Parts: sequence; structure tokens; C-alpha cells
Amino acid sequence: MISSLDQNSINSISPLSLKEYISTLGWNNFEVKSQFLKESYFFLKKNSTEVLIPKDSSYADFYRRIDSALDSISFVEQKTKSEIVKDLNYLSGDIIKIRLSGPSTENGSIPFEDGVGLFQNTKKLLFSTALQLVEPKAYHKRLRNVNADAFIRSCRIGQTEKGSFVATVICPVDIKVETEGSEIPNFTRAVTSKLIEDVSILSQAIDENSIDVLAQQNIKSNRLSWNFCESLGQLQGVLGNVDLDVAVTWSPKINEKVPEISKVRFRRDQISYLEKFTDKLKPEFGDNSDTFMGKIDSLNGQPNESGQRVGEVIYTFQYEEELIKAKVFIMEPEQYGKAAKSHLNNSFVKIIGTLKRSARISNIVDVKEMIFDI
Repeated sequence: MISSLDQNSINSISPLSLKEYISTLGWNNFEVKSQFLKESYFFLKKNSTEVLIPKDSSYADFYRRIDSALDSISFVEQKTKSEIVKDLNYLSGDIIKIRLSGPSTENGSIPFEDGVGLFQNTKKLLFSTALQLVEPKAYHKRLRNVNADAFIRSCRIGQTEKGSFVATVICPVDIKVETEGSEIPNFTRAVTSKLIEDVSILSQAIDENSIDVLAQQNIKSNRLSWNFCESLGQLQGVLGNVDLDVAVTWSPKINEKVPEISKVRFRRDQISYLEKFTDKLKPEFGDNSDTFMGKIDSLNGQPNESGQRVGEVIYTFQYEEELIKAKVFIMEPEQYGKAAKSHLNNSFVKIIGTLKRSARISNIVDVKEMIFDI
């Protein structure tokens, strides 16, 4: 994971910031006997790896020592030196990274619409986590709350990284909220801690084949909301055959205990189990028909016996303040052709049917009418 950095980038690093940063990753101070070395360097250790950080950038060996320390940190933390420097620029906030990795992300880019979906679902994941802290419920009909809104507005988007596609969100740690007369100090830390813990709880329950037990526990605790689980599933559903890594880098600006776990991988083989768990939390949405206005996102149909293409299309539309993707099956060749034309022209399509919500991708069934090229 080691990558090269130019001398100017390394010389611009604040020794104290680097020390604070790796302390949040579990590096601890260790003692040396020499009083001169104690006064001149920070000494930190993680497992069997030790680093030496000069306290003053004017030292003759500053560049060499910092470069060597970055090599060691890069090896232990499995981050490139460039990623470490980026993290140092964001120390005023906890950093959430949502990484999609798979064959379709290796060059560091994804289709535009999928990129938009990634950030929308990352926002929804953060919002639903914040909302669950101030208003614990198994299901929130609308993702709307003054405190959660304030938290989301304070967040910033960071740079992406190569070799995968990463949504980086910097969450400032100076956010405080009041709920029912009591203050939640360090609200950002509460949100980021809950987010990584909840993803870990879900991943572990799936691996231990205990999602039924977790669902029963959740009836009493309301620890996990349907909205949170749906957001997690939709994140992984952005590109389909990908693994999802959720990671947090804790800001050293607040001295507060953080969860032992800071990174969770949600594997592509776990997604079907997440959908089953989410269905257990799913409220009764009802089966009433509704009218939707959106666009054909992709065409996945196949030729029928006559060689005419019919079948699945992916339809994206706004519904109750959410952007939703849903499968629609069009079995009439003429209708499918109109859907293809609408997709090509990027025009709106009105559908009257029944929305069946799901964790990763929903369905519109019992379609009564489709009006194209609106």
C-alpha cells in the first residue's frame, strides 16, 4: 500500500497532527531512555511496528524520518501514503469512507448515474443513523428531522481514491443537538460510532446465521431501522457485483472513547441475507396503486420467441423525498420499444402501478398504465 510522495508534501506535514492521527488508529506512545530523544521525537507503536516522528520540522532528518514513518503506517494500516496525507487534511472531523470494490471500479470511475446514487444513498445512510439517535423507530415514513438535517448540512465531500470508488464524507465534530430537553454532546461522534457499529452488527449476524435472533431483539431495542438497512442494501446495489467497505477515521479533536472496530466489509454474498433481514423490519406499506414520474435508467430485457426484446427495465423516480430504483417488467414488444426510446431520449415516463419496496431494488407490479416521452 506504500506510494511515493514528493518532498514538499512530506515537509508540509505537521508532526503533532500526524501523532494525533495515528493515535486514533490505535498507535500508543512508548518510552525510550534517552532524554534527548524524548525531547526531540514522538515514539509510537502498534503491534510490533514502531515509528519515530520528529517534533520539529527544522530538524535535518525531518524528511527522512517522516517518510520512514509514513512507510510503516502505510504498511500497518493498509493505506497509501497519499491517503494518509488526505486524512491529515480532514482532522477537524470524523471521516466516513464508503468504498465499492469490484471489477467495475478498478479504474477509479463508475457511470455518472451510479455515482449520483452512491452519494445519495450515503447521505441517506448517515441521515437515518442520525435520526435513529434522536428518534428511535423501526421505520421512519419520512427522513425529516431538524437535528439530523443540521448534521447532514455540516458534512462535506472529500476526494475519491483509485483502485475502487470511494465516497468520502467529512463530518465536523463540533455539532451538538438537543432532544426532549437533553443535549447530546459530540453528536457527530455518536452518529459515526453508531453507523460503524450497526454495520458490524448486521455483518456479524449474517455470518453467524443469527438474523432471526437479531430481528427479535430489534423489536424491543429499535437499534436498527428499516431505513438504515434499506440504505445499506441500496449502496451495495448501486453497481451490483461489488463488495462494500465502510470505514471511519476518528478526529483527534475530541477526547472520547471510540468503538474498537473502525472498518467493516460487507461482502457481495451477504446482500441477499441483508434483504431478508430488512424484510423482517419492513412496515406494511399497503398495496394501493400510485402514480410515479421518472426515467428509464437501464434496459435489461431479452429477445422473446419472435426475436423481439421484452422484459426488465430499471426505473428511477422520486417518491416521498427519496430517489428510488425499481424493476418494471414490460412484456409487450411495442411498449418495450417505447421504453427504449424514452431511455435514449432521457425523457420522463409516467407509470401507474403498485410499488413493492425492497432493501436493494424495489419493484413496480400490477402496472395499469405507462405513458412515455412526457
